[in-house]
Amino acid sequence: MTRLPRPAAVGVLLALLAAPGPAQEPPTRKDRTAKGEAWEQEQFEEKSIARAAERAAKAADNEATRWHRELGKAYPGKVAAGLTEDDINAWYDLLAGDAKEWRRDAAPTRPLAELFDRAASRLELGPVPSIRRDEFAGLARRLARDVPRAPKDGERPPDADRLFRVLDRDGSGELESPEWTDRLRADARRADADGNRRVTAEEYREYFDFRVGEALEGQAKAADAQAKAAATAARKGGLPAWFDQYDKDMDGQVGLYEWRLSGRPLADYRTMDLDGDGLLPPEEYHRYVRLAEAAAKGEPPAAGPPPPERRAGMMPR
Repeated sequence: MTRLPRPAAVGVLLALLAAPGPAQEPPTRKDRTAKGEAWEQEQFEEKSIARAAERAAKAADNEATRWHRELGKAYPGKVAAGLTEDDINAWYDLLAGDAKEWRRDAAPTRPLAELFDRAASRLELGPVPSIRRDEFAGLARRLARDVPRAPKDGERPPDADRLFRVLDRDGSGELESPEWTDRLRADARRADADGNRRVTAEEYREYFDFRVGEALEGQAKAADAQAKAAATAARKGGLPAWFDQYDKDMDGQVGLYEWRLSGRPLADYRTMDLDGDGLLPPEEYHRYVRLAEAAAKGEPPAAGPPPPERRAGMMPR
């Protein structure tokens, strides 16, 4: 067999490599249109889920729900639904405690103190120190009427079915693999429950509910992180060590209920709580220190916070 000289063999190889292969046809208009539709459906799915989560969050955060949630935090295991007269009276008994009327300065948590202010405003009572039982009952009845109607058996919002119709491009009543969005494909084990590579309308409803719940959980975690960050920033104001120690709910201030847990005399707290609202934020504590120092020296109080060496652990004498 005749062998080509080495340079000639290299030349032949290069020529073969350089030879044009089968012509590559440019993407057709149909291909480009299909990709555009897929991208639009991706965006539509994400926006639809986000909107559904937003509506669910608003529905769950109505005023009656907030009352029930905050009462449950302050009085675990003692709070009824609040939809009957007996429930309303039980709520008031918890809020009033041993007193005849519900007083703002006895609110065990900051959110309940804020709900007191909101109740007084809605009842057009002005800045009153207490709310009577009959006044509270009238407000609670209105809250009960505003509770969203629970869905009947089998009743559900149309969001999932509407989105399913958009994704089902061929109208087959099932989502075949080419119709899946990228996120749906990533969640195939969850969405395609029976693993047959087709997602039925019922399977997609379950998957849609999962995605909405996932979005709500993400929103809750973000809100919690934001609240904790704000509280941490509030605690970095040169406050005494006991301030951070007693701030059990990490809301950046010491409530009267938190002070009671410390076992310290209530008279000390009331001395620092200048406005008597049952809450001691950092600025109010600094104001108390300035007033106490000025009184001790017989001078007008200073405008700014006291020096750190004096505010670090100052308590009422």
